[in-house]
Amino acid sequence: MQKVRQPWFSRVERLVILATTLSLVSVAGGIVLDRAGDSNPLSFLAPLQTFSSSTNPLILGDPIAASTLTAVPGTWSPEPEHFDYRWFSEGAPIDGADSSTYTLTGSDIGKKVTVAVTGSKDNYEDLPQSSLPTADVLSATFSATPSPSIMGTALVGATLTAVTDGWSPEPSSFSYKWFSGGVAVQEGSQPTYTVIPTDVGKKITLTVTAFLDGYTPVPKSSKALPIVPAPDQ
Repeated sequence: MQKVRQPWFSRVERLVILATTLSLVSVAGGIVLDRAGDSNPLSFLAPLQTFSSSTNPLILGDPIAASTLTAVPGTWSPEPEHFDYRWFSEGAPIDGADSSTYTLTGSDIGKKVTVAVTGSKDNYEDLPQSSLPTADVLSATFSATPSPSIMGTALVGATLTAVTDGWSPEPSSFSYKWFSGGVAVQEGSQPTYTVIPTDVGKKITLTVTAFLDGYTPVPKSSKALPIVPAPDQ
């Protein structure tokens, strides 16, 4: 029986055969083996370049809730083709905050905010750079805080209604606290109060507190409304 001789391949030939049968394989020094079936099974990739210099990004804007901060990427060499942004509050990433601007919310109050900017360019390693932190974020304040007024007839059985026009910016909600003769008689989200017999001869007042995310709650009180008895009393 005649023996079948195995073909002999040089080291280079064996490497070429291996390259044409295996999927993409990374090799140290920038050499890679391409996918099976390539006409040029061996290729060489130059190592990624690095940015020669860059400066930390800056944050422009006041650290006050409801204010918008803007990230300035700084200077880079060479100039990146694209920047990615990520905002952080006390070191924790902020959900959805991935653009060059960020509007502060109530959850940022008392915390420091930073931004990380990553520069990217073809054939260059991505380079992330972080800003210095802002000062602690402060609560915003309403620019107009008018006192409420009481609308209605000052008689037993009548319904009094709180009027809260003129706030700026517009609050998201109010709480209402009604007083009869200086004593709290009703408190909550109800802007109306029905006069009862024990209110006769007393003065009704109202304190409203305005709420808006990121803003310091502000209580404001109305002028007193004297309650008189019904005409047949």
